[in-house]
Amino acid sequence: SVTVSIEADQLPERLRSKALLARISGRNLASVGGQYDAGYVTGRTRTFGSYVIAVDTVAPTIRPGNIRNGADMSRETAIRLDIRDELSGILRYEGRIDGEWVLFEHDPKRSLVYYTFDGRVPKGSHELTFRLEDGKGNVSRYRARFTR
Repeated sequence: SVTVSIEADQLPERLRSKALLARISGRNLASVGGQYDAGYVTGRTRTFGSYVIAVDTVAPTIRPGNIRNGADMSRETAIRLDIRDELSGILRYEGRIDGEWVLFEHDPKRSLVYYTFDGRVPKGSHELTFRLEDGKGNVSRYRARFTR
């Protein structure tokens, strides 16, 4: 791999923590990652090409798959959410039901996370909270009440 650095001394201070390198791929940008340090944005890559500085200030998106606020989930085997981030990528996610952590599994090829119901969620009314963070610290949250 090689290290790519682009001078970024004109980048406003408020955007420096959101800066990364991106490879130009046709009309799209493909994130390489990296970070701002001492007037440069630096990242490592294995691909030759043209690189630019990009700034990721947009939070990732969470779209309900099979759950909605007030949904009856008694016939469902899992909760599914579609998650996406257009630039820096998904860094971490966390799901909770009634304030208790539950294991959501990630299927990156389908941009999907899912929690398979187990004995931890009995019949009754519940609240799902889901937090999603991208590689530059942008955060989205989703909340829904459901019955089981």
